Amino acid sequence: MKRFVLGLTLLAAIMSLLMLSTGSASAAGLTLAWDPSPSTGVTGYVVSWGTGSGVYTSTLDVGNTLTTPVPGLSDGTNYYFAVQAYNASFVTSAYSNEVSGQTSAAPTPLSVTCSAPAATSPDGSTVSVQVSAAVVGGTAPVTTTCSPASGSLFPVGSTTDTCTAVDATKTAASCSTVVVVTGPAPAPTPAPAPTAAPALTITCPQLNSHSTNNQPIPETFAPTVSGGVDPLNVSCTPQSGSLFSVGTTTITCSVTDALQQTASCSGQAVVSSPKKNNGNGNGPWKKQQLQQQQHQQLLQHQRSITERQ
Repeated sequence: MKRFVLGLTLLAAIMSLLMLSTGSASAAGLTLAWDPSPSTGVTGYVVSWGTGSGVYTSTLDVGNTLTTPVPGLSDGTNYYFAVQAYNASFVTSAYSNEVSGQTSAAPTPLSVTCSAPAATSPDGSTVSVQVSAAVVGGTAPVTTTCSPASGSLFPVGSTTDTCTAVDATKTAASCSTVVVVTGPAPAPTPAPAPTAAPALTITCPQLNSHSTNNQPIPETFAPTVSGGVDPLNVSCTPQSGSLFSVGTTTITCSVTDALQQTASCSGQAVVSSPKKNNGNGNGPWKKQQLQQQQHQQLLQHQRSITERQ
């Protein structure tokens, strides 16, 4: 088969060009340029390439041009190239000298991360807040916009802000954040006024009883206490349960509460002597019955005071 030997040479310089196409992650390419063949009758050129030196697995008829981008190359891969000239009969020349070049690595996918800004409004009015977005990857140049825009006036409370980054290939990425503006601190709640302790009072019993044989008799009693702050300490002289002689005996009681408030009182225990039968047969018996009822009432009252202590 007849061949034209055209003495074709490739330019030593190879321009590396990274290109992104819509709908794909990325595409890498190399652009080749060469000197025209000095031979006459050249009607076009064929570019051959592969990933091994002298082993060309792909070809491209570029017509009668002296430069072409090479399509379909993989990212970050080294390729070897040679060019052949052909005439009108499509008879090709020998390969030119070989050159090599490496495509660019695939770009990092575009991503954007929003900050979480916070501010304080001393008087509750709107305040200017800066919102930032950190962009990673994509194809330069990358433009970033936020809505509301960084530096806008934000009210007290929480406001959602969205930032969007767009690179040279129109690939977009976005993020959202919440701008928090804190208002003035509420006025401190005044401490409640101290509650006055209820007044402490004590009332002593007035006892009336009857001795059937002029002998001292036991008397059980308890003073009536109100107010004060528990616990209460109550004491009486003579003590409840003491023996009381016929006649009148003064009873003195005092109380002290948890706040050291004190109160006191005085009462009397009157013990009467036996009396003669008044002729109706039931006079002393009725009086004794009344005394027993009073004695039971005092016992019950004393138990209530003891439970309170």
